[in-house]
Amino acid sequence: LKEKVGPLEKYVADRISMPIARLTSVLAADQIDGVALAISQVESGGALVIGDETGIGKGRQAAALIRYAKARGMIPVFFTKDPKLFTDMFGDLKDIETPIKPLVFGDPEKANIVNGEGDVLISAPTSKMQKQIIEKIDKKGMKEAGYDAIFSTYSQINQRNHRQTFLEEL
Repeated sequence: LKEKVGPLEKYVADRISMPIARLTSVLAADQIDGVALAISQVESGGALVIGDETGIGKGRQAAALIRYAKARGMIPVFFTKDPKLFTDMFGDLKDIETPIKPLVFGDPEKANIVNGEGDVLISAPTSKMQKQIIEKIDKKGMKEAGYDAIFSTYSQINQRNHRQTFLEEL
């Protein structure tokens, strides 16, 4: 990849709109390599699975890719099995200086983003509120509705009725 795009640190820093010095302070070299590969795949119409073992920093790499999407005017979508990971992703985004206002889909009792003290910062809206938000998004768009990303649990789309409703509403 380096032969194609040049120094990977510069390539990633340019793509996620971050100074190289800051990039190398928030991502390890192997994470930068993973993000560079992922961005290259996205830009060439491909895909990539980051299959690192636990604790290597897949979340931080995903946060960098969310930052990339935001920098390109895209709406990033983060899916996870465990809604507790919304808080982890939000923290990774904060650590790489990426402010975000995600629309959270999931059980309103469990799908929350909390701070270090356990205070809820963002929670999934109730079904009634979701419908109102989706209508606003339909009329005005995500950004005008106050959101710049979607965080969702797999359970929101893994059942036929949920999947159909979710996709129709988007």
